[in-house]
Amino acid sequence: MKFPEWLPDRDEFDNPGLETCLNVIPDTFYRPILDLVAIGTAMTDVCLGAFSMKDDSSVPFNFAGDDTELYRLDSGNWTSIDTGFTTGAENRWQFVEFGTNCVATNLDDVMQVYDVEVDSSFAALAGTPPKAKYIGIVKDFLVAGHLSTSSGTVQWSGINDITEWTAGTAESGSQVLPEGGAITAVAGGEYGLIFQEEHITRMDYQGPPLNFSFSKVEQHLGTLAAGSVIQRGIFTYFLAADGFYRTDGTQSQSISPEKVDAHFYSKYDPTLPYKVTATVNESDKTITWSYVGLDSIDTLPNWLIIFNWELGTWSEASVRCELMFEALSSGLTLDGLDTLYPDIDAMTTSLDSNIFKGGVKSTSAINLSHQLATFTGDPLEGTLKTGEYELSEGQVTSLNEMWPLIDGTITVNVYTRNTFQDTAAGTGAIDVNVYGFAPFTEVGRYHSFEFKFTDWTRASGYKPKGVPVGGY
Repeated sequence: MKFPEWLPDRDEFDNPGLETCLNVIPDTFYRPILDLVAIGTAMTDVCLGAFSMKDDSSVPFNFAGDDTELYRLDSGNWTSIDTGFTTGAENRWQFVEFGTNCVATNLDDVMQVYDVEVDSSFAALAGTPPKAKYIGIVKDFLVAGHLSTSSGTVQWSGINDITEWTAGTAESGSQVLPEGGAITAVAGGEYGLIFQEEHITRMDYQGPPLNFSFSKVEQHLGTLAAGSVIQRGIFTYFLAADGFYRTDGTQSQSISPEKVDAHFYSKYDPTLPYKVTATVNESDKTITWSYVGLDSIDTLPNWLIIFNWELGTWSEASVRCELMFEALSSGLTLDGLDTLYPDIDAMTTSLDSNIFKGGVKSTSAINLSHQLATFTGDPLEGTLKTGEYELSEGQVTSLNEMWPLIDGTITVNVYTRNTFQDTAAGTGAIDVNVYGFAPFTEVGRYHSFEFKFTDWTRASGYKPKGVPVGGY
């Protein structure tokens, strides 16, 4: 039997999917999530935003910010390059790329800009830009949403001029969105998507004299989690009040109905939506959202939920971090490698890893010590648990062996009961022997199976062996 997709929202009995799907990447088989490995020196405080881009010569840059400072990553180390900011408790740094400029905003301070071709520190953006919570690039305009003066207003710069903010000059202007609540995100591209608490509005460039037109894409559907909004291909993905969605700019579609919605909301802390972050991993064909669970011990993210956009399947992982982002590797000289890893024999990251090659994008995180961290360590312990079903329809089955189609070190726990009124009893963890199966004797009508595995690379399926022994 192949391991099926994860369907925690379904009834446990006769569930065609898995009940538990922990610390694995969903694919045609399950692959491991690697542990976080810290790199270099840390920021001063909890990271409130991170971003990467390249200059015209493809030199990589990584930026980040905490409540008072902005940083640049130099050979794996965070270097403070500007300070004196006053980021509010529920605000975050947002960054966008405009030409060779990295623009940063946090609502509380004047927008900041860093030209990667010439600058060594951030500086206040010239002109009269608004203080804004969210920014995006739509066509050739820098677009700001949720202003310090109005949470429902969008304002845009002059065309190809991020320093021009005078209404009517160089096509700059603004628009109030009177319904739908506060603006919660701005997604850019050839057109803009303005997310609000309860609406999604499309922003289309049409040239002078109106410059932009605004039309509702969704009513009574929006997001409270700005960091959940992420673009990949023609789709923009986001977390709404009732689950995960994607939109192509004309209509939205749920990607998680009767799969993970109820499970996610049973764990998610709805008071901390501003701590959700999202990343795209092209090689895995996955989008990962990090979020704060109700069981978090420090109000920092402690769970990941992962979506494979090609297969439409899900998994989750228990990973504690401050946030996730797509980092660009800086590339390391031998001297730089020696600085980061004084004892090369103690390294857990392969020298072939992409993190040592300059300009390679990878799913990364900021760990609880405020350092850059990459998913390049040992495989996390995986757990897969099936739904409950009858192996011999209408009969009791005597089970004797379980053959996991998993490499690594594996234990199996078999849960059995005879009636729906019984509580399923587990065998406890049974080791897989040298022949490749877990031996036991369990007699019952209904069974489910839990597999835990370490030092692994692939989980494909399982083969239970038993015989029917009659009905009652």
